[in-house]
Amino acid sequence: MTRRILAVTLLCAAFACVPAHAEEDAVQFFGNTHITSDAQHDVVNFFGSVTADDNANIGHDLVSIFGSIRLGENVRVGEDLVAMFGSLRAADSVSVEGSRVVEPAILFFGPLIFFVVVFILIVREFRAYRRRVWMRAYQFPPRP
Repeated sequence: MTRRILAVTLLCAAFACVPAHAEEDAVQFFGNTHITSDAQHDVVNFFGSVTADDNANIGHDLVSIFGSIRLGENVRVGEDLVAMFGSLRAADSVSVEGSRVVEPAILFFGPLIFFVVVFILIVREFRAYRRRVWMRAYQFPPRP
């Protein structure tokens, strides 16, 4: 069992270290993306942060899933800006020529936390029930 867990962990680590490429677009998994001046195509980041310096230009879409986006002054996004289950910090001078979609992380983690708490309570009550059933089988010792 330990070898299987080790193999799965090493496999996940191998995929996490290698950035993916989609033609000319910048796609990054489990990594941070820093844009200093120009990104001519899409910028997509999963589980990392995207930082754009002042006066940076992103040619097409900027997408971040489960990560954060920080945009400096006078940053231009050519098409859409999407921040799914993360955060967006942008200056007022940022221009987005397409749609701006920001879904906060609470929309994902709120229901998840609720179901985890319900599951913990169910397991706790089941264990308490099993303990009571087990204790019923034993009588108290007689008093001297």
